[in-house]
Amino acid sequence: MIRIEVRLYATLRVYKPATADAAPDIGFSLTLAPGATLRDVVETLGIPRQTVKLMFVNGLAREDTYVLQDKDEAGIFPPIAGGGG
Repeated sequence: MIRIEVRLYATLRVYKPATADAAPDIGFSLTLAPGATLRDVVETLGIPRQTVKLMFVNGLAREDTYVLQDKDEAGIFPPIAGGGG
């Protein structure tokens, strides 16, 4: 098994497991089978794929097919709107 640290941002924070720390800005650990991908993280947490815009591992943007390693740190972001002219 591998253990990674996950941080969910903005509207995706509602998918944080109930067993994780209650503070919204704190990440949580997730244990997965070896060979797990970012797509597996999204599916495990029940996040609808269309609500995910960007995913990072150890500070680098990655595709959902990226194979995770033990102790990786993943961040998942929704589409972000805003700004104005």
